Amino acid sequence: MMVLHFGTYGETSSVDSLLLSLCNFVPTTPQIHLLHKEITNTLKQWLVRFLKPSAIPNQLTSNINVDDFSQWLPPFEISIGADAKRLMASFSSSDQQACLSTIRGVFLTGTKRLLKTLPFDSSFLRSCQLLSPENKHHSQVETWGKELCKNLCPFIPQMDETLLEVELRLYSSSEVDDVTHDSISEYWSSMEEKQEFPLQPNESRDNHSPRECRY
Repeated sequence: MMVLHFGTYGETSSVDSLLLSLCNFVPTTPQIHLLHKEITNTLKQWLVRFLKPSAIPNQLTSNINVDDFSQWLPPFEISIGADAKRLMASFSSSDQQACLSTIRGVFLTGTKRLLKTLPFDSSFLRSCQLLSPENKHHSQVETWGKELCKNLCPFIPQMDETLLEVELRLYSSSEVDDVTHDSISEYWSSMEEKQEFPLQPNESRDNHSPRECRY
């Protein structure tokens, strides 16, 4: 009965927002540069419902520990919905403890499922944030660029690391471009056409042309 009450009176907005977020990734244009941020935000929106702010690290990974209940919010501060809280307040002390145990089980199970399902630790998705023009001045541009090249090494020829650093720094020091996420592929196509950043990779063993091999 406790589970039924929690499910009946709890909030559904989190489900709706998650579905809306997923719908954002079914367009006709590439959205991979947004995916790492979106899955991180999804986890944060879940964790802030029951964890103290001090228990949520700025850089989320799949190693986050939610089993320490001392890091949880007080029972009536956990976000389960106003109606569910009113109902819980009407219970006896023993029933409140039983309800709290059920609530904890829901959040623990949900967190473990999110950590298991979503690729928080993917170096490829993390490095794809480089592709977003709004991240041009991010402190991790060089790291993302090197990670991206490593992940794409089966598809592009080997590059000189020093020259790669130079081009990434040139890119990071240029002005932020006015571009929408819907036009990200056109943005990088135009960058190549303008040859604003001149680095070309070394010739590959398959003799790809520079245009085919540019990262």
